[in-house]
Amino acid sequence: MEADFNLTEYAMGEHSRQKGDENLYVKFFVAPLQSKEKTLAEGRPIYEDKEFISIMVPGDKHNIVTREARVGDNRRFPKQYQNFKNNNEELVDGTPLEKWPLVSPAQVEEMKFFNVRTVEQLASISDSAAQKFMGINQLKNRAKEYLEAAKDAAPVTQLQGELAKRDEEIDAMKNSMEEMRKELAGMKKAKK
Repeated sequence: MEADFNLTEYAMGEHSRQKGDENLYVKFFVAPLQSKEKTLAEGRPIYEDKEFISIMVPGDKHNIVTREARVGDNRRFPKQYQNFKNNNEELVDGTPLEKWPLVSPAQVEEMKFFNVRTVEQLASISDSAAQKFMGINQLKNRAKEYLEAAKDAAPVTQLQGELAKRDEEIDAMKNSMEEMRKELAGMKKAKK
């Protein structure tokens, strides 16, 4: 069955991303894996570095898949894979819980223990995983409300940014005109 999945995933190419993947906590890493063939040939344990992937469902510490990376994993999780290849720290898309004022530092640490690192991940915690946390449903609902409000406010925020940029340009033009006025006044005095 697994071979069929790999072939299907390979055939789908770029369409292999699944709904909900953006909320998963995914980490690529290198780990030694014993080569059975080389171990038998050499008569001693021989290991090779292999790429592995760990896929975790935020909020569910027991729902973690760790396995050797497959052909389609780099297409399914392109940002995480590129980050791994660049030897960077893990990147998580979204609003970090540390930057969200509605959670305490203790709650942030507790959420990290369960691989929840962003407001978006908190909002998408499954109901079964949420049962493991005291008071999580209230936080989950707040996270959903926050994301909806931010989505609704996005056009206003964008407009405010554009207006601030326009105001900066106007101020720069005013300053430039004032400098030119002073220069012109100085030139008139010099002619007299």
